[in-house]
Amino acid sequence: MDSYLIFILPIAGLAAGTIGALIGAGGGFIIVSLLLYVFPDDSPGLITTVSQSVVLLTSLSATTIYVREKRVNYRSSLNIAAGGVIGMALGAFTVEHLSRGYFQIICGVALFTLMLYLLINPIRKQGEARNTALNNKSISQKLWLFILGLSTGFMGGLLGIGGGIFIVPSLVQLFAFPAHIATATSQFVILITSPAAIAVHATSVPISDYLLRILLLGVGAIIGAQVGARISKYFSAPWLIRSLALTVGFVGIQLLNTGINSI
Repeated sequence: MDSYLIFILPIAGLAAGTIGALIGAGGGFIIVSLLLYVFPDDSPGLITTVSQSVVLLTSLSATTIYVREKRVNYRSSLNIAAGGVIGMALGAFTVEHLSRGYFQIICGVALFTLMLYLLINPIRKQGEARNTALNNKSISQKLWLFILGLSTGFMGGLLGIGGGIFIVPSLVQLFAFPAHIATATSQFVILITSPAAIAVHATSVPISDYLLRILLLGVGAIIGAQVGARISKYFSAPWLIRSLALTVGFVGIQLLNTGINSI
């Protein structure tokens, strides 16, 4: 590893952890983008393995804050995570068979599409934000949360980003969660589901050979997650959603352009 990366990776991890915890996304989309740029010869499987490992550390750090602040909805989290574990494993298995160019295109399209949707409709109207999923114990509600976990887990495992950028807007838009509850719940879900993707990658990627890379990014991410989790409650819900949208869109455009040029 080049010496300059010893200084760059912790700083990148700090930024990813702060932004990831702030918007409930885990910061994986930042890590993936960085790794694609810094390590042009790495396979999609290797990149997503490192990213998922850092996302796991970020989620662990942020969740310690959210649990103390009682912002995690555990009932919904477990229903989502039940599907998310399966989705994560399937997504991680799929990415092992993708070329780098197609991996970047898939990432770019997914992120740019999500940006457009969130900019147009960042949050439900105030009168609709009743958070109906928080106390609903119906079978149909649990089934929809399971499906949400399965689909977002697959995308998270496929892209190596944990899935938070899909979980948060889905909880806000489809289940009327308050944004601050959605971000905390998302982090808790990622904490449960990310190990499934890492376990799948471990069968083909020698993770021990890349521990230094993971640790350098992880140290910054752990600190950043503490910062992001503590300051997130001071920002309005529309600001959180729009910040997520703009960040996701910028990364998506970059990945899409790079992927097309590499094919």
